[in-house]
Amino acid sequence: MTYHHILIIASIIIFVGAFAGFTNYLQFLHKGLVNKKDEIVKYIFSGVGAAMLVPLLLNMLSSNLIIYGDNFELINYFVFAGFCFIAGYYSDRFIFSIADKVLKDLESTKKEIDKVKTETEDNEEKIDLLISNEVETDDDGEKSLNNNLESIESNISSQNFDINIDIKDLIELTLNSFNGKHKFRTLKGLSKELGKSEKLVVMILTELEKYEIVKKVILKDRIPFWALTKIGKSMLKK
Repeated sequence: MTYHHILIIASIIIFVGAFAGFTNYLQFLHKGLVNKKDEIVKYIFSGVGAAMLVPLLLNMLSSNLIIYGDNFELINYFVFAGFCFIAGYYSDRFIFSIADKVLKDLESTKKEIDKVKTETEDNEEKIDLLISNEVETDDDGEKSLNNNLESIESNISSQNFDINIDIKDLIELTLNSFNGKHKFRTLKGLSKELGKSEKLVVMILTELEKYEIVKKVILKDRIPFWALTKIGKSMLKK
């Protein structure tokens, strides 16, 4: 939108809204429903306030009436002025109806967010339970795992990655990345947090998966993510 366009829209809202409010006032004055002449200010401001809600209504209706672009026609200003006059003339009813619609939409949106949040938490719990139960661990398994960590370090070191941190420390940092608020991590997220290339991180995760420390999970239409198994969780507790 250009500055000129915004200025015209603002002018229409103020002047047409005020005129509609004044017209409404004259009608009530003629019917003898208004006793105090100083109430004209109340009607004018009410009309302007209602006219200011017209862009909100158009946005809620996904209307592009006042959106400035190549296809914008000057007649739209007159159509918009008509909406502002109706809103200003029936200011009280218009304001209450818009407020009611906004509150209902907010409530509906909140319910949808709560529903999605609940479904997400339920899915995470199910996946977490699936991952935790899929791999069992015992004392012999943990002893074997500790011995295999040297093999993991050796396999990664043999790839000659140019990193300025000890491989063992990097593996530990990778495991600790699952200990925050996110139990399910993406490759991109881990790479960004560790400050290492995705190629290096995916190799670490692949090696850890061989020894059932982490588990790769792929949901339908979702990017892959990684999570700790029982063995991985037991390692973090040490």
